[in-house]
Amino acid sequence: MTHAVRQARPVSRDHSDSSAPRRVVTHVTGALDGVMRVVTVLRARGYVVRDLSVDVREELHSELRATVVVTAQQADLLLERLRRLAVVVDALAEDL
Repeated sequence: MTHAVRQARPVSRDHSDSSAPRRVVTHVTGALDGVMRVVTVLRARGYVVRDLSVDVREELHSELRATVVVTAQQADLLLERLRRLAVVVDALAEDL
């Protein structure tokens, strides 16, 4: 009988590589069309969205708040992707 030996991985004190819920707040132009572009990115890229709220403003920037489950690196990449959209005025993420 052979036994596979598993080596223990060191415990990381840096939690940036573990997935966690993070709130992403995005301000967009274009009212509902702008919001839909952001939602399309979230869905097309397969982000796990736990909740989503939208405040659509025709005359002002609309706001989209989403809680996504990502690592710190994935959150940075998501922000880069969102900021590349012409409709995005601002996008930021915060740990929950």
